[in-house]
Amino acid sequence: MVSCIGSGGIVAINAREGHTNQQINSIILSDKRDLEWLYYTCRSLKSTIELFGATGATMTNLSKRKFERLKIIEPPKNIRQVFHDKMDYIFKQILLLINQNSILTRQRDLLLPRLMSGKLEVKA
Repeated sequence: MVSCIGSGGIVAINAREGHTNQQINSIILSDKRDLEWLYYTCRSLKSTIELFGATGATMTNLSKRKFERLKIIEPPKNIRQVFHDKMDYIFKQILLLINQNSILTRQRDLLLPRLMSGKLEVKA
């Protein structure tokens, strides 16, 4: 997903299916092995998106049509595959840590009020 209105050029990967509004251009890959390469390619477009989206009076506003016309250099498939092979493990670890952090945050939010109120005792 690439933001093109407001804070233009912010890139994120959605781990689950979802919906976006007109501020976000969603890219659906035909080959999931291009995910890491496309993520970094889109991140490198931030200044271009800001430049071509500078039509709004107060914020970036790059239309879907202009976004679709942005040019990128696409390396050969074998190079993208090598990049995927090196980055796939790292991206999976990032997702795992994000999920674990979310679980820990929920647990903290459940336990902390009980500790503060004295409903839950901690024995040393």
